[in-house]
Amino acid sequence: TGCGATVSFNFNDCVQGNPPTYTGWNPITSWNWSFGDGGTSSAPSPNHIYNGTGTYSITLNVGNCPGIITKTINVTNGINVTVSPAGAAYCEGNGITLTASVLGATGSVSYVWNTLSGPTGVTTNTIFANGASTTTFSVVATDRSGCTAQAASSVTVHPLPVIVISNNGPVCSGSTALLSVSGGTSYNWSPSTHLTNPIISNPATTPLTVDTKYFVAVTDANGCTAIDSTMVLVNPNPTVTFFAPDTSACEELCVNFNSQSATALTYQWNFGDGNTDNTNTPVYCYDMPGQYSVSLTVTDAKGCTALAQKINYIIVYDVPVAVFSASPQPTTISAPTVYFTDLSKGSPVMWQWSFGDVLMSTSILQSP
Repeated sequence: TGCGATVSFNFNDCVQGNPPTYTGWNPITSWNWSFGDGGTSSAPSPNHIYNGTGTYSITLNVGNCPGIITKTINVTNGINVTVSPAGAAYCEGNGITLTASVLGATGSVSYVWNTLSGPTGVTTNTIFANGASTTTFSVVATDRSGCTAQAASSVTVHPLPVIVISNNGPVCSGSTALLSVSGGTSYNWSPSTHLTNPIISNPATTPLTVDTKYFVAVTDANGCTAIDSTMVLVNPNPTVTFFAPDTSACEELCVNFNSQSATALTYQWNFGDGNTDNTNTPVYCYDMPGQYSVSLTVTDAKGCTALAQKINYIIVYDVPVAVFSASPQPTTISAPTVYFTDLSKGSPVMWQWSFGDVLMSTSILQSP
């Protein structure tokens, strides 16, 4: 059996000797070949090319030998092998299966896979390519008739994206952080519920109170994906409160303020009347009546702040001005009762009357 539309055969006359001889016969001096397709030869061991498929009867008649030898050969189209997928590629760390497909084979087919480095040892119709660099794989397929064919495929290995990732931390508790990543064409952050937009390169976080790690999957133009992470550190805010021993009195009221913060570095007081101070324990005097809300903002060495505020903490009262009237005037012995009316200014709440008589009479009524 031969393979291919055009096949070359080598025929041996199978008679031993050089020149071949038979005992009792003269040496062979002529060979008459007929190849079954109209072709002939007189060479002892000729080559003949068949230009078409089919079954051919070959005859050989040698001089000085009785009889004619006849053989039959079958010329087939041969086999064809292809490797798929064509133009195969995968991302570093992964792999791909190459498959050899054969057409025109007779019977079972054997396979031998090779690379430029040599045989792979794989003898099935598939091979799993998972190398770290671009490699050309070739396969030789052979069917039961001995027909062979070869095909090759170059497998490209794409490197993974090179990720550059960062954040603007540490941040203070309750603040947002800004994340940043580059190295790809698309991004996917997690945990996504804590981000303004998890599929952009530079999302902002929601307010954070604890250290939080964010992961990002970066995909490049080749579809290769790599994963990296960044830890956002969160600094605790300072604690702060304040007090004053005297918080209410008549004008002018001077208040000694005292702050309580273990980690404060700077102080910013607001006394509620538009005035401020940046010392730890300021003394501030209120010279107008009213109610004042006081706040204190402290900043620690890491730039984190805390606020303490007390609403209507300071109350400054008007200084009352005593004014009254008496009726009737003049008063007589026959009608000695005098009615006093409080006309004081400054919203007094207590009264102490002294009437100046020999009895040293007094009253605590507003209008006795």
